[in-house]
Parts: sequence; C-alpha cells; structure tokens
Amino acid sequence: MIPEQREYGARMFAALANPARLHIIEYLSNGPASVNEIAGGVGLKQSMTSQHLSVLLTAGVVIYEKCGNSRLYSLRGPRIARILELVQEFYEVHLKNLRQMLAQRQEDLSLIISG
Repeated sequence: MIPEQREYGARMFAALANPARLHIIEYLSNGPASVNEIAGGVGLKQSMTSQHLSVLLTAGVVIYEKCGNSRLYSLRGPRIARILELVQEFYEVHLKNLRQMLAQRQEDLSLIISG
C-alpha cells in the first residue's frame, strides 16, 4: 500500500469502529433508505442516526441522493458490504479456534485431575 491508501484505510476503519455504524451499514446493504427508515431499522434515535451517517459520509462509506425534502442514503459500493462479510468470516474462524483451544484445555485438565 502507498501512504495515501494507508491513511484512507485508517480513516475508513475509524469510521467503521462503532457497532451502531456497522449496524447501519448492514441495514443499508439491503438498499437505500432515509434517515428515519434507518433509525427505525437499527433502533436508534433519528438524531444519533444522523450523526453516525455524517461520520460514514465523511469517510466515504455512504453516499446520498436527494429525494424531495429528504435524503436517501446508500453504500458507496458493494465492497463496503463485503467488509462486513469478511468480519463475520473472521469472527467465525476465530470463534472456532477459541472453542478448540478451550476444549483442549478442558481435556488437559481432565487428564491432570484423573491422573
């Protein structure tokens, strides 16, 4: 990566480093929506949703299109949703490894106790 790409990546990941924003991105992966639709869909107040959307907009994660008096927000592209898929995949692999490690430790403890 060149320095500009690292800077962009850092800004983008900083914007994504919030569970509510990830939820908003997940919601928008189903298609464009207004602030009120997003707020209702993710269980946030409209004002908080607007603040999160502002951060995502500044980071270039979402875009909007004016529709009458409101804005319809959408993901900048399908690769943003792919980031969520990668996080899910990484979590599943990590969780599987943790479970294996715990099972091995329990097995080791059983041998020590019974031995």
